[in-house]
Amino acid sequence: MKNENYIQIQGWMINELNLKGNELLLYAIIYGFSQDGQSEYYGSQRYIAKALKISLPTINHLIAKLIQKKLIKLLKESHYQAIYSVKETLTHQNKVLKKVKQGVKESLTLSVKETLTNNIYTNNKNNNSSELSSQQDNSTFNFNEILEKMEKSNNILNVIIATYWRYKSSDFIPPKTKEQYQSILTRELRMAKSLKPYQLEDIKKTMYDLNSSGLEWSLKAVINWIDKDRTKIINIK
Repeated sequence: MKNENYIQIQGWMINELNLKGNELLLYAIIYGFSQDGQSEYYGSQRYIAKALKISLPTINHLIAKLIQKKLIKLLKESHYQAIYSVKETLTHQNKVLKKVKQGVKESLTLSVKETLTNNIYTNNKNNNSSELSSQQDNSTFNFNEILEKMEKSNNILNVIIATYWRYKSSDFIPPKTKEQYQSILTRELRMAKSLKPYQLEDIKKTMYDLNSSGLEWSLKAVINWIDKDRTKIINIK
């Protein structure tokens, strides 16, 4: 897992679901991508094993346990969705929602830091309106739709970045909010601009060859190797 990435563990995952250890971390990853009830986690089990630094057999065992407990469901190969949601109408979930509406939000991170925000609605109206607007924007955020639009865009930079994200789907964590998307896009644009002079087909071919090498690669690697003999990409150190 990269230093800038994080897993959000909410209190009810521990208190209501009685999850702990790697089982808790795995559920939090899948929940993070599917908490709206429509999206899903899609990625290889190899990525999860690498992120949590555990073996593939252990990952398979944890996934089987979460499915057995009816906390996640398998949609198709490597595509999972959390079943338990704080938006459901079960009694204990309504209690969680009630606390959130009162301005009390509890969250735990991997560094075991706990933040508690009280009395949101006692702040001035302007701050409340701004926060509510941000929440509404994120609730309608759909990365898959954005990715499809980028692929069909007339802007070559959008197409380059979208193609790169597609190739990196097995170890790329899709953004869950507009803010995360804008941050990632800004970072990728700096590299994508260096590829603008090249033909799109050459860019895609280099990405394909790099991805087939089975080694870690990035847009910077595409820039470094697009002018070189692609048959030697397999020997990248």
